[in-house]
This record gives sequence, structure tokens and C-alpha cells, in this order.
Amino acid sequence: KYFPVQNPLKALHAGPGFVDRWLEQRLLEDGFEMPAAAAGNRLSSLALAAMPEVCAASVTDAWDALWPGESTARSMIIIGCASLGDEPTQPLVDKGTGGLFIDQDRRAIRAAVFHRSAPNRLILNMTAKPREVRDLLKKHRKYVQNVDVVQVDIDTIDGPMVKALLEVTDPLAVVVEVRDFLPLPFRYACLTGDTKGLSWGGANLAYWMRELRQRNFHLARLDDRDAVFFHGSVAKPRTRERFLGAMACYLVKYGLQIAEPRMLLGRPQFDRSTVHRHHWMESDPHEVVDEVWLNLTASRNDIRFSLEL
Repeated sequence: KYFPVQNPLKALHAGPGFVDRWLEQRLLEDGFEMPAAAAGNRLSSLALAAMPEVCAASVTDAWDALWPGESTARSMIIIGCASLGDEPTQPLVDKGTGGLFIDQDRRAIRAAVFHRSAPNRLILNMTAKPREVRDLLKKHRKYVQNVDVVQVDIDTIDGPMVKALLEVTDPLAVVVEVRDFLPLPFRYACLTGDTKGLSWGGANLAYWMRELRQRNFHLARLDDRDAVFFHGSVAKPRTRERFLGAMACYLVKYGLQIAEPRMLLGRPQFDRSTVHRHHWMESDPHEVVDEVWLNLTASRNDIRFSLEL
């Protein structure tokens, strides 16, 4: 037998039109005008139609736009490379792109050295620090000439690390992990290498979009783990429709993730963090930002982070 069930998200957003209101707020915050045809639920329809422009099952499909066929990036820097076997830049790795590859996991680096070594690659087992990036690249300048791609995935100070790398390189693409610790539009980034065992590391999509856009990088592809940003010199034009597609992708893959299947049966029950998260998405961010800050610091007040709107 089949039983009709209510989407559990309706228990969190009882009022109609939440998605359209949320999309309208993001559009206006980003400097876009509302489209004339966005009456009723039309805005969400436009966003869903544009979603394939940005959304991907895997961001690995981004690279043919820059390096089709057998061509590949000249060099890359990956901080947090693991074993170099399952990277968002894997097509470039597989085509032989060289560069500097770093990870603090000794076992993963051993695997990377064994399987991925090449004359144009330097693979190091170490902990990279933002303040040491300039000296690090100067020391190993042979491997970081003409850096086309920068990738960071260290689950802690990813934000400061990317900013430090962009001070000394001019890549065409930046690849980051998206940690959806706080929802858009709150911009969150961890500022410490020690998160005390909590999953507070990295940075969220709002942070990446603002920081990288200020450096002329624009979101090209997004999946449920990583985001690829292309430099303005090679990126597609930044349009309202493309922005809406990015926001729709974010909602589908992060913002409105449906809870476990068991929650479809019976009355949905949500943990406190889920309730807070959706309350903050529904609210005027300027009215609840202090609440967000207090909520975080009440949980743990010895982990440094940035929180902005």
C-alpha cells in the first residue's frame, strides 16, 4: 500500500512562498533587480530552469571548459591533496598536470607518492600555514611556475589559506570545499587549525562567493561537496539567471536537504541545530545575526571564526 506523506520541510516552513522570498532576498542583496515575470512562484521556476548552468553531480566536469581534450593546466597547487585519487581536479591530475601537492596525512601522502609521482610534481607531507605560504612557494618555485589552479581542502583554516595563496599566485580557477555550517547569507569561516574535535572547520558558500568575487572569481560549478570558481577572464558572464541557478543549486544540495527517510513516516522530529538553521533562513538575517553569534559562542567560545553578512 502507498500512503501520501507531507514533506517534512513544511513543518519548518509552514508559510507558503518561503523559497521565493528567500531567492528574492538573495537577488537584491547581490545587486540584481527582480525579473518582471517573477510573479507568484515564478522566481523559483526561473531558478530551477537555470540550475543546470551551475549544478553538477561532480565538479570534475568543469575542466573541459578550460582544457578540452588532451590539454591540461600548466601547474596547480593542492593543499590537502590526500592520496590524489579522488580530487575535484582529478581530470587534470590524470592528464599529468604538475605542481605542488601537500597533505599532513602521512599515509595518504605515501599513497600519492607511490601512485602519482612525476618529474613535474612535488608531493610533501607537511602542515601548511597561511603565514608561511609565500616562503613555501619561493622555496619550491620550480614546481609553481604558471599556476593555473589552486585547490584547498584542509577542513580548518581553508579561508585564510586560499586568501594567502591568491596573494602570490594568479590562477584561472580556485577549488574549495563547501562546509555548510551556517546557511546563506551568513558568511562563516573558521580561523583556527584546532576545532576541538567539532565540525566547525572550513568555510561556507556565502563566504567563498563574497571573498572570491572580490578577487574576480565567479562560481562555475557546484556539487554536494565542492565548488569551482573561474577567473573573470575565462568565466561565463555573471547574470541574474546564472545567479538564480546557483542559489537553486545551493538550496537543493545544501540549504533544504530533506531529512532521513524515516522522517517521512509519522510526525517529523528535528534536532535543535536543524530548527535553528531553518529559522535563520526564514528570518531577516540582520535581525538574527546576533542570535547566530550567541548560539555559536554558547556552544564553544574558544574556537576562532568569522561571521559576517
